[in-house]
Amino acid sequence: MTIYRRGRYLLNILLVISFLASCAPRMAVPAPTTTSTATTMPMITATPIPDLSIDLLPFIHMDNVTYNGNTIVMNNMESTNWLGTGAGPFPIATPFDLKIEYSMEGDFGGITLYGNIGTPDSSSLPRIVIGPMGKIGFINDQTGTTQEYDIPVENGKAFFLNFLDPQGKQIEVLTETGQAVKQFDVTKDLNGIDLPDGLFPNKEFFFDIQTAPKSKLEISQLSMQVSPDGVYAAAIDTKCSLTVGDQEIILTNEQLRAAGLRNWPDTILGVWRDGDIYHFIGASPQDSGFLRYSALANGTLDNPISVSVEPTIPIQKVKDTYGYIGGGPVYRDTKTGTLLMIYDTEKYPPDSGVHSNNTPVHNVDGMAKSTDNGKTWTDLGIILDTEFPGWADWNIGVGNAPFVINGDYFYVYITDVLIANPRFDIGTTVARAKVADVLDAAINHDTVVPWFKYYQGQWSQPGIGGKSSPIEIGNPQSTDFSVSYNEYLGRYIKINPSILGDFTHLYLSESVDGIHWTLRVPIDESPGDKVFPTIIGLGSDPSITDKDFYVYYLFTPNWAEADAHGHTVLARRKISCGPDN
Repeated sequence: MTIYRRGRYLLNILLVISFLASCAPRMAVPAPTTTSTATTMPMITATPIPDLSIDLLPFIHMDNVTYNGNTIVMNNMESTNWLGTGAGPFPIATPFDLKIEYSMEGDFGGITLYGNIGTPDSSSLPRIVIGPMGKIGFINDQTGTTQEYDIPVENGKAFFLNFLDPQGKQIEVLTETGQAVKQFDVTKDLNGIDLPDGLFPNKEFFFDIQTAPKSKLEISQLSMQVSPDGVYAAAIDTKCSLTVGDQEIILTNEQLRAAGLRNWPDTILGVWRDGDIYHFIGASPQDSGFLRYSALANGTLDNPISVSVEPTIPIQKVKDTYGYIGGGPVYRDTKTGTLLMIYDTEKYPPDSGVHSNNTPVHNVDGMAKSTDNGKTWTDLGIILDTEFPGWADWNIGVGNAPFVINGDYFYVYITDVLIANPRFDIGTTVARAKVADVLDAAINHDTVVPWFKYYQGQWSQPGIGGKSSPIEIGNPQSTDFSVSYNEYLGRYIKINPSILGDFTHLYLSESVDGIHWTLRVPIDESPGDKVFPTIIGLGSDPSITDKDFYVYYLFTPNWAEADAHGHTVLARRKISCGPDN
């Protein structure tokens, strides 16, 4: 998911220039602006809509934006700043439609489709803007050229943009009933905008939505209609015959506080087992402001603190400077008993001083090892970082990095950030390294090996700073999720928290190969926030699941409250995937 807030800068000025007759004089490099009447098409019936519809509205989350499950409302009527949010990339392999239905009040509200995005120092490539009703525009930042077309669409009425090829060279506008009324050939119809390879030269698109000051935008339809093989790969069916148990409170807030675990866990948990005793480790920042501890709880699945608690375990010999560090998913080497933990960090801008809720954060992931069953940990180094290297006015990072063993490799799952302003994220991607190499480097040399991100079908990009490709259909929003290999299904499973309206819900998806995933299936859409979910199996290795397993998570009525941890409990639900649950 991507979220960003912008000020009044060149992109917004150009958008206003394109669509508002009452705008101020152009501030970009002077260039021709053309208003055209699009060619009227014969009233023909368009190709039937393909059978996979990906709703894009759930990707939109930010202040002053509400979503009730049906309609996005971006209310900027009281503001003097622009408001915007975007998502991508969405890889495309076949022609596709976008179904759009929206209305606006005020000066400007619209939807933009990019074929690519630039670096923080460069402008975006040409794009199409669906602006105030009855207008579609094409903009090229680099030349300052804009061209707009009239389309016969009423405010609040649904219509389709039909892209007749994956590169967006041929575009039709269709009514909701499927009648084609306008057509564009962007390779030759746009004066001063050179698009010989189409709008989407890399066969992927990004979108953003924004409103001007004193404006309001309501979107009730924004969905991608595409054949199953048109995005990523053919969609596979979910195999789990899902049954979800009631929420159980495992540790109350009072029990967490009494054990010194008021802010625990602040990451997904690492879990391993010795006989009847389970060990649970996660980041445990302290109220004192010291944010570089993990906490280890030893007990049972019914009471994780029944044996003992170590509330403040630092990672030793840290090789860099972090304001926050703690773990995290854990792997146990069966031969030596060595534990490897993937930890989460936070770096703050050099001039930011003490961390506060307003301090920008850049999160990277590293690895630590323990040779005494988790009582002490030694840093090995950083393994994963985002493509974007710096800070923004929001948190940037790769997440908590859960992992599975896939053949000879560790597969570690992360989020990624391509660019910060405008913000574009990859919701879920994956990096890998050979198990044997990771263990040798950690056990024998106290270091890490290079990891490689998955990018356009290859493991070709470095784990630190490299590019990556999204691996879920629609590139949905992700944060702090959990993965496991499920022996009963013969598949990898993943549980994601995702924001819907005022609450955070839980969803399950599956994968045969650890790369291509099913569409998400809801596990828990009840009120309240469920965060840091951890999948726990019932066998000798809790990282591997069977027909029945648990998902543990922090639950709070409202995570957005100022003292979210002050109201949290550790909860769980039992998940069953068999036909005779």
